[in-house]
Amino acid sequence: MKKLGCHLGEVSHSILSINSKVCVIIQLYYKNKTAFDFCIGQTQKFCEDIGVTLIALVPTQFYEIYKGSLSCHVEHYSEDYGFNRNLSCLLGKVKYDYVILGFDDIFLKRWDAKVIGDLLHNAIENNLTYLRLTRRPPSLGDVQQLGKYRVKKVSSSEAYQASLVYSMIRASVLKNMLDSYDDPWSIEQYYVMSAHDKAYSTDVGLISWKNILVKSKIDYFECISLPGSDRLLSDSGFDRVYDFKRHIYKLVTKFLCFYLPSLYHFIKKL
Repeated sequence: MKKLGCHLGEVSHSILSINSKVCVIIQLYYKNKTAFDFCIGQTQKFCEDIGVTLIALVPTQFYEIYKGSLSCHVEHYSEDYGFNRNLSCLLGKVKYDYVILGFDDIFLKRWDAKVIGDLLHNAIENNLTYLRLTRRPPSLGDVQQLGKYRVKKVSSSEAYQASLVYSMIRASVLKNMLDSYDDPWSIEQYYVMSAHDKAYSTDVGLISWKNILVKSKIDYFECISLPGSDRLLSDSGFDRVYDFKRHIYKLVTKFLCFYLPSLYHFIKKL
């Protein structure tokens, strides 16, 4: 095995089982149950495809429902202390070296299971602290190889250095992040991930998703193109948002992330 440096070592899948090392955690906020029900099937497929454990953390009132209906581990919180504290309590119980965080309102559209599986194996073998799998936002640091794939070091010139969405994070580091901030947005805004020597982002986006809620309301323009969204949009119990300006802003942001990453980070850090 080669040490982390100009080249990160490639590891045989027969040596290491990512299933015992990595878990994906999705925490359900009770108001988002309809969105969670719409999204969780894709999350289960994603975890099955790449070979990692999925843990759903749900309010106690929903525990029996999901324990019997989901093909994953289900844990519950009896009192809601907020996203960070609920998750921190769970991390004190589970025995995984790394955590990938999803969110209850994220619908996964596409993913490259083969590449993700390879990268996770090599990230574990090389003892990485952090690996962003989505390239959202893109990293600006030096290019290195993780096995046969390009990754970039998270640099101090970036905004949102600790993007939590589908990033692989060492569990002990994640727990410290959760205990140090009140909410996930504060972590993404202020946590200096570049201070870690082994914090990287993939050079291409390996996971594509839609964030379907805005403050617990359905984002119409994000949902309209998703398979089966007609059921979600016809649910009269769920308020909808028709924010065309927000949709355009998200498209522009995505364009900058992929084609003008330096400009993206410059604008975000103003």
